[in-house]
Amino acid sequence: MKAILLAAWSGTRMRPLTNTIPKVMVELFGKTLLEHNMDRLVPYVDEFIIVVKHLPEKITEPLGNEYMGIPIRYHIQGDEKGTGAAIKGIDVEGDLIIAYTDGIVSQEDIDKEMRSPHSTVLVQIVQNPEKYGIFCTDEAGFATDLVEKPSEYVGNLANFGFFKINSEIISIMETISPSVRWEIEITDGIRAFMKRHPLQCVVMERPIIDVTSLDDLEYFRKFDTIEDAVASLT
Repeated sequence: MKAILLAAWSGTRMRPLTNTIPKVMVELFGKTLLEHNMDRLVPYVDEFIIVVKHLPEKITEPLGNEYMGIPIRYHIQGDEKGTGAAIKGIDVEGDLIIAYTDGIVSQEDIDKEMRSPHSTVLVQIVQNPEKYGIFCTDEAGFATDLVEKPSEYVGNLANFGFFKINSEIISIMETISPSVRWEIEITDGIRAFMKRHPLQCVVMERPIIDVTSLDDLEYFRKFDTIEDAVASLT
């Protein structure tokens, strides 16, 4: 199985720190955010495909061509903006993982997702769904819709961008038009995928360490270990 890791962000909300390094190369608990995610996927993948754009050499030079014995391939995002544009043109077949890499998901939750025989997305129950993309589900836990920052309550299962999915999503992205933000959104591709295939929502049992701002980084750096940081969120 291949893992496509989205690492092209410039991280505007973390400037000036991200003026000199990509957001995913920020260090927390002794490793970069990108490396934490790669560590958790090592048991499941035979190749990492890392999407780069902002200061790509800050990723390619320290990581090189392999990580813990697993080959790394780099894909440079083109001029089109958006998370969906990031995966367009990647040559891959079969089941794969697509993951945002600016947060840290627990090994236990990734293991739980990998055990499912279905295409899956990790979701977390949130108290403020209006700030997230929210999956609506049927009684069996399969996604029926994905609503971005809903103004009215549709559910509380937030998308944090960690998918186990078929490579058909790559060809689907070629058909997606830019959003109102003039970006190719991966969420639009996921909606199209859901019309063709079941997508199971796997609820995370441990909080994600979500690093979206300098304030988040300052907060999590108060703790010596990931376990301590997670405990503070429960």
